Amino acid sequence: MRSLNGFDISSLSSLLKINRSVLIVLPLFLIGISLITWRLVAYGQQRTLEYQAIGIAEIIARQAGSARSVYSRYVVSKLGGDGFGAHIESGDKIGFVPLPAQFLKLFGREASAGSDGLEADQQMESGVQPGAGR
Repeated sequence: MRSLNGFDISSLSSLLKINRSVLIVLPLFLIGISLITWRLVAYGQQRTLEYQAIGIAEIIARQAGSARSVYSRYVVSKLGGDGFGAHIESGDKIGFVPLPAQFLKLFGREASAGSDGLEADQQMESGVQPGAGR
């Protein structure tokens, strides 16, 4: 057998064949692992965002309920004691204020107007028509 600096050429040839297959398999393996890792990270991010959005929605719902009960307890009861109160047509009646639900609706409109269109942008991205439910 021929030798090159003390190495057998036939063993060198078989070693190169193994390296070629490694050069093909290793990048494919790394690409596969990278894709799996990317998908797991993206899924984890999505779940985290959903969890945080639900938490924020629960906080807002609790605050709206608190605002409504505080409004009912203090404002409406004070007016009721003075001979006035809350009425569905409070705009036409002197001494009457909107019902608690109407108050929250007015509050929501004012908050939306002060948000520089952020709410409408977010509704459009999620597929909800702007102004839906108002």
